[in-house]
Amino acid sequence: MVILHGFTGCSANHRPIARLLHFPVLLPDVLGHGETAAPADAARYTIDQAAADIVDFIQQHSPTSPIDLIGYSMGARLALYIALAYPAHIRTLTLESGSPGLDTDAERAARIASDADLADSIEWDGIPSFDEKWETLPLFATQQ
Repeated sequence: MVILHGFTGCSANHRPIARLLHFPVLLPDVLGHGETAAPADAARYTIDQAAADIVDFIQQHSPTSPIDLIGYSMGARLALYIALAYPAHIRTLTLESGSPGLDTDAERAARIASDADLADSIEWDGIPSFDEKWETLPLFATQQ
């Protein structure tokens, strides 16, 4: 099993879950997160590259069999892409809090603008500030 974390997360987020399971669980850090490098080249962060990184990781750690792939949020979108682009590597796919994307050009344009504003805010205020704001969203009120 491979579990992919969400945006600003890392492999450590899922270690408590992995410890409860009675089979091997691989917990990679997506590029720019956790213990991975954070290259300055923006082209390195495309979904194609992120998927290739994870597939390389899978091949290094489980080269002979398809895996069960789980993704949370950003990791869910990446997992979905991997399942579509590399189906021979995937036995099962579980997506948590992820979707294949937005339906219309207008929705996508609004999301791009919103994401650009968010990226500026993260660069200006830092990841800890982003995490603090994110965790206080009404969506997560029951987790307080």
